[in-house]
Amino acid sequence: MSRKKGVVYDGEENEEGILEIPPAESLPISTTVSTAPATDLKAIKRCIPAFAVAFSGGFLVSVLDPFQTQLIIAFDLCDCSTNISEILVDNSCYTCRSGETLVAVINLLLFVGAILGCQLTRIFSEYGRVVLLKLIAGFIIPGSLLSALAPTGLTGGWVQIAVGRFVAGIGMGCVCVGCPMYIGEMSPNSIRGKLQTISWVMQSSGSWFAVTLGLAVQNPPGSSDYNFAWFTQNWWRFVVFLPVVISLIALIMLSDVSETPYILLKRGSREAAIAACEDIHVEEDVEKEFEAVVHSVEISRNKKKPLELMRKNREYVHTLLVGACLGFLQNLSGARSLLTSSSRIIVQAGFSARSANFLTFALLGVNVLATVAATFIMDSWGRRKVLIISFTGQALTAIIGAVPFYVSPDADNAVTTVVSLFAFLATYAFGVREREERSDENVNVFT
Repeated sequence: MSRKKGVVYDGEENEEGILEIPPAESLPISTTVSTAPATDLKAIKRCIPAFAVAFSGGFLVSVLDPFQTQLIIAFDLCDCSTNISEILVDNSCYTCRSGETLVAVINLLLFVGAILGCQLTRIFSEYGRVVLLKLIAGFIIPGSLLSALAPTGLTGGWVQIAVGRFVAGIGMGCVCVGCPMYIGEMSPNSIRGKLQTISWVMQSSGSWFAVTLGLAVQNPPGSSDYNFAWFTQNWWRFVVFLPVVISLIALIMLSDVSETPYILLKRGSREAAIAACEDIHVEEDVEKEFEAVVHSVEISRNKKKPLELMRKNREYVHTLLVGACLGFLQNLSGARSLLTSSSRIIVQAGFSARSANFLTFALLGVNVLATVAATFIMDSWGRRKVLIISFTGQALTAIIGAVPFYVSPDADNAVTTVVSLFAFLATYAFGVREREERSDENVNVFT
């Protein structure tokens, strides 16, 4: 068996060279462990870096939404000679279809990066859960820097923003899997669900806070009396830069955090894994939780490949297809796009530019509240019932908002459309909350 440099192996190898982990009953569990309140406080402290990167991931989703017009002007994304829908201000293009399309593509690249990030998480997590969080910050920091420092005086300066969004998107994709995985393995059973919930709420709060900062601009997207003030033109750079600061704080905090018991035991460092369990759990739970970690490691080493499971186990195929289709349909609904371009949509519905940003602020606030409400309802109602309500609500609210406005796009129907957007996003948030079980047994199924 090949051993990693710098890792202490406490297990013994059998004749085949496979590391054998002693059963939990034979392990010398120390009696010096923390009380429940102290353990909970330690768990919260350990999870703060995960909350920080989760906040940054949510922040990235909506950070450009309030600044679409500023980007169009700053990077001269309009061609007045070829676009008949231009609005000119001081002989400069203010808004145009080509510019709006280009900003939408830049936002799209964030999600393209997120898809790649979700896939890379399987590889990154093998190096450790703490390492995974550091890598998330390692993608968000350069991605945000590239976007914030994009030069406006050069032709194609918008390309740097696009590349930055893609790189940061990889980190955002890792957040969706990495944060629940880390929290699930670093928290005691008594508050594991609460900490997982906080992580999801932090993502929603990040999107909300990004739009809140956008309210500081003098003239939101769609304004016909755009003011070329320096603050209005450059405020977006500070806001886009903010995830860099948050991620650096997370990296500093992670420097004092040890690996999870699951990773330590998987590496063969038995004593370190025991010590980590004692630090995480109260005395009466240490032995039981360590047994669960041993069981998880054994399963991961004997786990069959996904294609082999699909060939031999039809129930596995059914479960995999249902989960994949539900996730695909949830995101196909357009809720994620609504988070990145809600201000523009509300303006197109007939509201003033100033009202659009405040309505977007309220819209994302509803998203946070619905996420919190789902945490109290899902366990009592069951995930199946909540998902049915969520999908049904999304379908009905989309029809209620789209049909009247399509038939007669007047002010009254504009109100109906925006109200339906609120209900749509609330029902979406109601059904997307992640599972709270131990992540090494449930989330990372392909390792």
